[in-house]
Amino acid sequence: MTTQPTLAFAQQFLEENFSPWITDLKPKLKIRENGTAQMDIPIFLNIQRVGGIVCGLAMGSLAAHVWSLHVPAA
Repeated sequence: MTTQPTLAFAQQFLEENFSPWITDLKPKLKIRENGTAQMDIPIFLNIQRVGGIVCGLAMGSLAAHVWSLHVPAA
């Protein structure tokens, strides 16, 4: 029997298992009122590139991995 992960479990899994170039983005998961998940990424100087653009490879890698973190609404 498989149980659905909690938001806390998904956040911890992300922080402990994703690559450094993803965790450097400091992504934070949260549940929205409509039951969908949202990920916030604060923009720190260490992840900005020329012109204040966030590193595209890190963002793409994050997007490619996060789809598998299905978190049900509480």
